[in-house]
Amino acid sequence: MIDIILVTDKEIKRLNREWFGEKRATDVIAFDHGEIYISIDTAGRQAKERGVNFTQEVLRLAVHGTVHIAGFNDTNLKDFCRMREREWKLLIGCMSSWA
Repeated sequence: MIDIILVTDKEIKRLNREWFGEKRATDVIAFDHGEIYISIDTAGRQAKERGVNFTQEVLRLAVHGTVHIAGFNDTNLKDFCRMREREWKLLIGCMSSWA
């Protein structure tokens, strides 16, 4: 089971500091036990930057977190590309099921 929790930048910054020692907000944090935290503030900004609506960006971030939980990483270019490929396959599957 995966839980998706929508939070503010303030809350995701706190989680990022507590769990990863980072002193900044981020868009998504995924924990191996199945919790995905998504910053609605960052998702809103990123949606505008990407030219998509808020729901589409939150879906993209949920898929990104899910792929992390499945064991993918984006720490180097090779892994980043592999992870993005998997994300696109899942997103295309989501979108085609809505059509």
